[in-house]
Amino acid sequence: PLQLWRHMSKVAARTPTGWEATEDKLVAAHASTELMRLHAAREDKLLASVGAAAGKPSRPYRRWMLRMLQDFTSGVRVTVPVDWFQAAAMLDLWLASCASGADDGFVRQIPTACAAVLRVLQKASDHIVGSRSDDWLIVVEEMVRSMRTWGLEVPPVSTHDIATQELSMLSGLQWQIDIPSAKSWLSMLAARFNVLTDGFLADSLDWVGTRAESLTTTSVLWKRADQHFRPKRLAVGAFSLCLVLARILPFERLRPQNVTHEDWEQLLFESQVTGTIPNCIMPEASAEHCLQALAIAADLPLEELQTDCEFTMSNLRGAMFEAR
Repeated sequence: PLQLWRHMSKVAARTPTGWEATEDKLVAAHASTELMRLHAAREDKLLASVGAAAGKPSRPYRRWMLRMLQDFTSGVRVTVPVDWFQAAAMLDLWLASCASGADDGFVRQIPTACAAVLRVLQKASDHIVGSRSDDWLIVVEEMVRSMRTWGLEVPPVSTHDIATQELSMLSGLQWQIDIPSAKSWLSMLAARFNVLTDGFLADSLDWVGTRAESLTTTSVLWKRADQHFRPKRLAVGAFSLCLVLARILPFERLRPQNVTHEDWEQLLFESQVTGTIPNCIMPEASAEHCLQALAIAADLPLEELQTDCEFTMSNLRGAMFEAR
């Protein structure tokens, strides 16, 4: 803590020239302020037409689709080199673009829709340039078998069905496939915070990133993204809370002014982020410098950081209550 206090004191005392050098480091880390604002503008544009009302299919079906995508991207079934958070973001935008209708009529599209998301992202990734249609039939057939065990009537799927669904999905998304996700925001926040603290907390940030990803997974599974339920808000809130869990920031400093101390602690416990209030091990000045670095990393004023923390815990609480 004493070493960090001395180090962060030097960071806080940087001259304009020193901050220019810091921005150069952010550029080198692919986490410049300009890039972050472009990322935010892309998120705003994509979510602008998404309503807050739950789209088709209903929450249980959507959650089931995300679980299937999670299995395929994590290697539980057939391994597909695609990030699950990006797949979830694309699926949500596509679902929002679908016309409303009964779930029963949508069930037939679930296997091909999941396969289409994976195919589009795999083609756009650096890992692989396309794949054979037969490979995707294996993925879809696995989904169909799983659905039938749940008593759902799903017809056989052909390679033509997959290709048709892929084209329909791209058209519904207006060919926008570079979609900001909670994980892309977490990666950018971690890179920026690491640069702004000169790598002094790099070891702790590895744990913070992993824990924050776990929290955002719960939130993404619970609710579809829209103009209010933004991936950036989830990421900022989760990353900030995990800095508290790592005892880098004091929990009280993230409390919005309109929330009482008692309600703030109760929200933390009900969200099941932790069962106890972590004690910050940093000297007050060091913790304050880290909080300033977090605000710069998120490109937000302190008040919005606090609001995003409350937002994230409230959503986690909602997910936990619904799970009961």
